[in-house]
Amino acid sequence: MDFVRPWLAIGKYRDTKDLALLRAEGVSAMLLLARDVQHEGIRSRYLDVDDGVELPLALLAQGVYFVSAARRRRDTVLVACGAGISRATTYTVASLCMIEGISIKRALLDVKRQRPIAMPHVKLWRSLCEFLGEDIPYRTLYGWFEELPDPRYKT
Repeated sequence: MDFVRPWLAIGKYRDTKDLALLRAEGVSAMLLLARDVQHEGIRSRYLDVDDGVELPLALLAQGVYFVSAARRRRDTVLVACGAGISRATTYTVASLCMIEGISIKRALLDVKRQRPIAMPHVKLWRSLCEFLGEDIPYRTLYGWFEELPDPRYKT
């Protein structure tokens, strides 16, 4: 689990099962994109999202709405998919853009700085761009990533 903001983390399915970790990190809400996991005292919303396929915009909106509502409640939110690479990145970027009003580039680079393995699948990227009203070719991401420091030296 990696924190992108003090209130927003991105992670993998295994993180969602580790109640001790969730409590230690102060997680009080989870957007689950791999499997449904329930813990007493932690709000959760499971969305059946497949990786590698275009995402219905209504499904993306449901996740962003959940994260936005959690933010308004001052919850600490974990967005998690199977490996914490593609689906979780897509929802985390969309949530940052909508909640903070930042650009898709800034949101993606903020996520990538904290979680170097973060990389939305090309079809999820297309869905994200459509959701946000952007038209950014996937290959553009590689140029953006060149702006980041080497992740082995993450501070």
